[in-house]
Amino acid sequence: MWIRQAAAAAVSLVIVLLLSVAPASGRPPAQVDAVPAVVVHSSGLDRLLPDERDAALREILALLPARLGELPEQFDDDQEAAAVVRLLTILLTHPFELRLDRDEERTIGMHLWVDRAGNGDPRPLLDELVQAMTGSGPTWDDEGASEYGPAGDERITVRSLNAGRALLTMGPRPADVQITTALPAGIEPVWQVHLDGARFLRREIRDAGGVAGMLALAGVGVDMALGYDEHGSRLGVRVTNASRLQPILGPGQSLTQRDFEVIPADARFAKVAQFDGASMLAWVEQVRGRPLRVIDELSEVAGLDIRKELISQVGPVFATYRAEHLGGGGLMSTVMVGSLRDPARVRDALVEVAGVADKGLAQDSGGFVRVRRWQTEGRRYFSLVTPGIPFPLEVTMTIEDDRLIVGGTPWIVAGAAAQIREHRPSILDAPGIGARLRSAENLTGLLYVDTPATVNAAYGVANAMIAAGHNTVRSPETGRTPDTVPPTWTDFSRDVQPIVALARQQGDIMTIDATGDSSMLVNASALAYAAVSDLQTLLVPVPATVLPALGRARENARQLKAATQVRALVQAAIVYHQAQEQMPESMQVLVDNWFLTEDMLRSPLGPAGDLGPDFALFVDEAWPEEFSAELPVAIDRAAFLNGVDWIPVGFADAHVESLTHEDVSRLLRRHPRVATAFGLDLGEGQGEAAGGPWQRVEAMQSLRTMMMAYMMYAAENTDTFPPSREAVEPYLGPDSLADLSRVSLRWGVGRTAAITMPHRMALGVAVAEGQYVVAFADGHVEAMDHASYAELMKAPYNQDFVPDAR
Repeated sequence: MWIRQAAAAAVSLVIVLLLSVAPASGRPPAQVDAVPAVVVHSSGLDRLLPDERDAALREILALLPARLGELPEQFDDDQEAAAVVRLLTILLTHPFELRLDRDEERTIGMHLWVDRAGNGDPRPLLDELVQAMTGSGPTWDDEGASEYGPAGDERITVRSLNAGRALLTMGPRPADVQITTALPAGIEPVWQVHLDGARFLRREIRDAGGVAGMLALAGVGVDMALGYDEHGSRLGVRVTNASRLQPILGPGQSLTQRDFEVIPADARFAKVAQFDGASMLAWVEQVRGRPLRVIDELSEVAGLDIRKELISQVGPVFATYRAEHLGGGGLMSTVMVGSLRDPARVRDALVEVAGVADKGLAQDSGGFVRVRRWQTEGRRYFSLVTPGIPFPLEVTMTIEDDRLIVGGTPWIVAGAAAQIREHRPSILDAPGIGARLRSAENLTGLLYVDTPATVNAAYGVANAMIAAGHNTVRSPETGRTPDTVPPTWTDFSRDVQPIVALARQQGDIMTIDATGDSSMLVNASALAYAAVSDLQTLLVPVPATVLPALGRARENARQLKAATQVRALVQAAIVYHQAQEQMPESMQVLVDNWFLTEDMLRSPLGPAGDLGPDFALFVDEAWPEEFSAELPVAIDRAAFLNGVDWIPVGFADAHVESLTHEDVSRLLRRHPRVATAFGLDLGEGQGEAAGGPWQRVEAMQSLRTMMMAYMMYAAENTDTFPPSREAVEPYLGPDSLADLSRVSLRWGVGRTAAITMPHRMALGVAVAEGQYVVAFADGHVEAMDHASYAELMKAPYNQDFVPDAR
C-alpha cells in the first residue's frame, strides 16, 4: 500500500490532467491562448544536476523508473498509482515540456514533448508514456499512420513524430512560449513552471479546497524557474494576485530592521515570515469547511475567548531561528519569536490558560505532565514539564517587550529574551547575509541556512540520503546496483554557499529570489537538516512521545495501587480476626477500628458503575481458619464493573492476582457465595436483569470494541464519525459482531462532525434506570449516573444518543 500513499498527491493531479483529455480520435487539439495555462519545462537530468557532487544523485534518479516498474508485481500494489509515479520519473530523467490549456468548451488541450536525445527508436518510451496515461498498452501502427491508441479509447489521441497537431510527440521541441522566468537576465532556466490556476484548474479540484483550490478560487498565477550562474544555483518565483492569499502569505507589509534584530548574529538557520493569527485561522476553517470547535471548547474551559484574547493578537511577523550560542545550533537551539499586538492582554490570557491547563494535565497524567508557572528577574515564564520522566524538552514561552518567545528549554528562551532586551548583535551584523539584508528593500520574508557553518551535519544527512537512494533502486530479483558513491567530505564541503531566499511584495505581485550552492545534494542536505527547526517539529514529540507512555504508566500505576489496596483489605481482615477472634461485619468496621482509612476503600479505578462500594470483602466465619489459597475473599469490584482490563483479586492467603474479566467470571461462578457477597451475582447470563454486573461488563467490552472501530473509520474518512453502526461493520471482525449482538441493550451512538476533543468524545448505552456505560475515544470506559451522563452530553462534540435501528 505504500506506493499508493507515496503517490497520492501525484495521482490526484496527474490523473485529472492527463487521463481526462477530451479530444476524440481525429479531432485537432483544443485551440489555446498564446501562453498556455500550464507549462512545465525541464532540460533533463544532466542539466538539472550539473555539479559533479551530484553524480550519485543522478544515477539514483536514472535507475528509479526501472525499480518503480517492478514494485506493483512484487508488492501487489495499485497499478495505476505506480504507473503515474513511473511516468513522473520518466519525465524527470528526460528533457520534456508539457503544455495544458482549456478552450471555451472547457476541453483540455495537451502537448507533451519528450526528447530522447538520440537514444534510438522513440516508440518504446512513447508506449510507456501512453500506457502510464491510459492504464492499458497502446498499439503501434507499423504502416506509419498519424494516429494510434487503445481500441475504442477516445480519451487520448496520439500523433506521430512530426504531426503538427501532436498531443504527444517525440519530435522536435515546439516553439518557445513567452513565460516570465523570474530569474535575473542572462540566466537560462533548466526547470520552469507556469500555472494560471483560475484559467485551468478543474472545478472539482477547486471545490476540493486545500492549496490547489485556493489558487484557483483566488485567481493566483505562479511562475517558477531554476537556473545556475557562476556562484551557484538561482531560483526565482513570481506570484500574481498575491494579495488574495493574505491568509497564507500574511499582510504583505515590509519587514522592519527590528524584525531582524530579534535574530542573533550567529544564527545558523533563520526564517522570517508574515503571519496574522486571525486571518490564518479564518482560512484554515474555510478550507476545512467547518469551524475548529476545539478552540471554542478550550475557550469554554479556560473562561476566556481564545480567538480574541490570544489568536487574534499574534502577528504580523513570526521568526524562527537556531543560534550557535543558544544550544549549539542544533534542534535544541530552536526559537520562535512572534510579534504581538497587545502584549499585556496576551500575558493575562496565558496566565489563565496555563492555570487551567496545569489542572487538567495534572489530573489526566497523575502529575506526570504539568505546566510550570514561574518568574525570574520580574519576567513570567510558562514551561511544559514532565516530573519523573526523562523527556528531553521543557517547551517554554515568555513575553519580552512586544514579542512572544517559544523554545525547547527555559535557558534557551531566556537567552532569546536577552537578545531582544539587550540589543545584542543580530543577523544584520553577520558577515555576508547582514549586508544583503541591509541593502534589500521591501522585504516581506527571509529563509537563511548557513550551509558553510552546518556542513558537518549536512554531510551526514547527505550520506544517509544516498544510502537510502541506493537501497531504493536496488532490486531483489536483478543485478541492478548503483555504483556511484557520494562525494568525499573534502569535495562536499569545498566552497559551499549558503541558502538565502528573499521575498518581496509590491501590490499584487510577490517575488522570491533564492540563491544556493551549485550542488543540489548540498542544498537538499542543508535544508533537510534545517527542516526540524519548525515549531511543529519541536512540539510534536511532547504529545507523541510522552502522552502514550503516560497513559500506560498511569493505568499501570492505578492497577498497582488498586492491587495494593486489595492486599491491605485482606490483611486488615486477618489482623482484625486475630485481635477480635471474629470476622468484621463489614469493611466499615475495619475503618472504624483504624485498620484501614476511608481512602483505602476508594479505588483508583472507580467509582463502581453500579454506584455501590468500590471494593468487596467476603467475611464468612470459616475464614481464615478453614481456608483455601484459591478462595477469593476480596476484589476491586469497581475495576470489574468499569471494564478495566485487569481486575485485582485478593485470596485467603493474602496474595493478590490481576485477572481478566473472563477469569474473574469463571472464579465467581465456582464460588457463588463469594459472588453474592461481592454484589456480583452473575446469574444466568441472558436471564440476568437489565443493568446487572454481567451485562454491564459485556456492554463495556462491546463499547470499547465499537469505539476503536469508530476511530478507525474516522481516520480513513476525513475525521468524521460514521452515521450508524452499520457503517463500521467492515472494521469489526466476525467475533466482535457476535459479541455486540449478544448484548441485549438498546444501542445508541453519539456523533460529531470532527474529531476535535478525542479524549472526551464518547459512545454509550444505558444499562439500567439512571445508569450509563460510556466508552471514550482514547479507549477507556466509564460508568456514570444520569447527572454525569447529562453533563457529558452538553459538550458540543457529543449529542444525545440515537437508538440503533437494529
